[in-house]
Amino acid sequence: GLLHAGGWGTVTIAPFDTPYVLGPSAHATAPKMLKIGPLGKLIREQGVDPASVVGALEGLLQRYETPQGVAVPAACWIVTARR
Repeated sequence: GLLHAGGWGTVTIAPFDTPYVLGPSAHATAPKMLKIGPLGKLIREQGVDPASVVGALEGLLQRYETPQGVAVPAACWIVTARR
């Protein structure tokens, strides 16, 4: 609706699901996640010691380890329109 109201036409919206590789291994990826992105922000805002959660985070990330690295499910929408 927003695109049509802005003068755009032929609007198509398609889901795009793909694995997203966060890093080479759970061990290498966990410390980075505790410093950057939304998890890093929460850790800083809550005053949590990153060392107290790194083990649990590594355990979670190990579930997603593949030969290509830590690949978590990711999804977005691809929107195209023409004027």
